[in-house]
Amino acid sequence: MPDDNVFERDLEGLSRTELKNKYPQEYQSWKNMKSRRRDGAVVHPSILDFGDFLRLIGLMPEPGMTLDRIDPHDPEYSPDKCRWLTKAQQASNQKRTKVLTYKGQTKTVTDWCREFGLKPDTVRRRFNRGGAPEEILFGKSATNSQPSDDWQHTTTADRWPWLSTKRAVAWEQDFKNRHEHLETRYEFFEDHLSRDLDNTRSELANLEFLIKAHEAGKQNTLDVLEQRQGLDMSWDEIFNRFDELEDQLEVLMEVQAKFETCRDTAGAIYHRPEPLRQK
Repeated sequence: MPDDNVFERDLEGLSRTELKNKYPQEYQSWKNMKSRRRDGAVVHPSILDFGDFLRLIGLMPEPGMTLDRIDPHDPEYSPDKCRWLTKAQQASNQKRTKVLTYKGQTKTVTDWCREFGLKPDTVRRRFNRGGAPEEILFGKSATNSQPSDDWQHTTTADRWPWLSTKRAVAWEQDFKNRHEHLETRYEFFEDHLSRDLDNTRSELANLEFLIKAHEAGKQNTLDVLEQRQGLDMSWDEIFNRFDELEDQLEVLMEVQAKFETCRDTAGAIYHRPEPLRQK
């Protein structure tokens, strides 16, 4: 680990790419932290930039440590809520995390609450009192609110098998609002996914041009100034937007891979045209 003076000079003098190359383990932890936003985590604006993350969170005290939220039930990553832990310490932490097995699936209480739209504080109180998984999740007098087996295999999820349940619901609603009368869900998704990928790659390429110019000290050249004027973004906003787009592209590529595995599935619901809407 470099001494404090060297570290401070690095933060002040190295470009974003140079910081990434000099501190690869911290950079990977930072990327992992941001990727968890897809699962509901929140990243405080003060550490969205990698340089700020290094300055406020600090370097790993020793190689191989992981970034850990002090309170695993708090979804936010921020300087005062995070710490570096060894893998052994994190494993010990996870043993204290409340987990529940319901209908053959084991998840944290937080994950169950997110899946079923439950209030975490209420469910944790039931968990501490003990009881059957159904009672902990839905209460003794709320049997009618329990998801049935039909809920676990809804037609919505079956129609979008390459998406998570939450995303499938959103796409189903979008499809009903926007599809052409005889267009299948598969065709609708393929068209929109293709456009999302093209737009994301195009915007990334434009921002990458600006970032490379910035790191080469050419941020005041005419073409850079013109492009920045068109974007009306500060350099911090450009770097943050680039990171968001990288994460977005990663998600889109993962979805595309799952989508492609469904391409040759014959007779599936998502291949059938939607009936004409009633006038």
